[in-house]
Amino acid sequence: MPNTQSKKIVPPLSKLGRYEIAAEIGAGAMGKVYKAFDPLIERTVALKTIRMDLKGKQQSDFEARFFREAKSAGRLNHPNIVTIYDVGESDDSAYIAMEYLHGESLDKVLASHTPLTLERIVHIALQIANGLAYAHQHGVVHRDIKPGNIILLRRGGVVKITDFGIAQILSGSQTQVGALLGSPRYMSPEQVQGGAIDGRSDVFSLGVMLYEMLTGVTPFAGDNLSAIFYGIMNFDPPPPSSINPALTPAHDRIVMRALAKRPHERYASAREIATDLRALHSVEKPQNKKPGLNRAGEITALRAQTRTADKALLRSLLTMISIGIALVAVLITVVVLVTSSDQPATDNRPGKTPTQKALVNKLPAAVPVEPHLTLPEVPPKARAAPPKARAAQHPNRVAIAALDKKLQALKIKRAELLLKYTELYPDVVITTQQIKRLEREKRKLQQEK
Repeated sequence: MPNTQSKKIVPPLSKLGRYEIAAEIGAGAMGKVYKAFDPLIERTVALKTIRMDLKGKQQSDFEARFFREAKSAGRLNHPNIVTIYDVGESDDSAYIAMEYLHGESLDKVLASHTPLTLERIVHIALQIANGLAYAHQHGVVHRDIKPGNIILLRRGGVVKITDFGIAQILSGSQTQVGALLGSPRYMSPEQVQGGAIDGRSDVFSLGVMLYEMLTGVTPFAGDNLSAIFYGIMNFDPPPPSSINPALTPAHDRIVMRALAKRPHERYASAREIATDLRALHSVEKPQNKKPGLNRAGEITALRAQTRTADKALLRSLLTMISIGIALVAVLITVVVLVTSSDQPATDNRPGKTPTQKALVNKLPAAVPVEPHLTLPEVPPKARAAPPKARAAQHPNRVAIAALDKKLQALKIKRAELLLKYTELYPDVVITTQQIKRLEREKRKLQQEK
């Protein structure tokens, strides 16, 4: 856990198990985090404790999940993942002892408007992808990748992923299809819809963070949960280079592929995106002075680079305008020739009627394209448009479209409820039943001929 501003702790919370608590360094949905000392090994650790305001079955279920998730995180041993040392309980408290980190969370770095170079941004994303690839290889999905769970160490430029305590073992029977865990702005479409989750959901969340680091804005903004969830499910954000001109088509391709709505259109694994990020990082590494974008949205580009880019753009525009003029002239010529061929010849004497050769010779020559100028590569769409021909011919297409709209609204509502409660609560169960009923009704209509 990061070394942040600490709060002094008063007794009786001066000790937890064998650990001597020094200060509170954070609090979250699962409980609090303390800076503590392990006298047995004589090292400083971070203690994450279970929330103690639950009662009865809720308390026992939460504790069981707490230990289960701690064990899953304890299996991971990677330089980009926080190390778990111990798990236990004392009195009425459960805790996880983990590596104490000297650094700052990515969300605080972004909030402080600290400029990040493109090389640094790509290097951060690459380390996150490496850590996720290792975790996914061992059957663990994080489910809550966000800037608050990414720690930038003060030395060596090392990045650590924290809070694998909410991860689930994919191969275990405890995995609940449709369980919704995560932070709204960084959730994948399948998380919002309560679908099955695998490593590609973490890839999407990484794509959201990478977009935010490169552009200074989040790709899915909104004033409320409904707006954010609707954007995640339906909105394709503009390519990052349209916001930050310092970026290249390579940045666009990586980010937009990671943000594809359908999991099968994204990177198949975190290892795949790590490969592309590694290649991009190797290209940018010699250019470590290349500025990125600060958090206020102002590009910190050098004026000389800007002037060079403007000149190249102007030359490209002049070239395209010249070609366009030539094409228009050719079109006019063709129209004139066709019109002339339809009219009866009145005088074939030289000088009276211009020949085709003469007309062509009078056309302005097109300016050749300079060899060093290339048109920018258009990034692939995040997702392909579904075929509409078959749907348009279906006799119940209007009713099906109406049901689709209702289904989407209900799924967004369910996602909001799941963030506030759990699936044990009646509101969520009722909404889920409504979704299933509408899906059955839709299937029935589709089967009718």
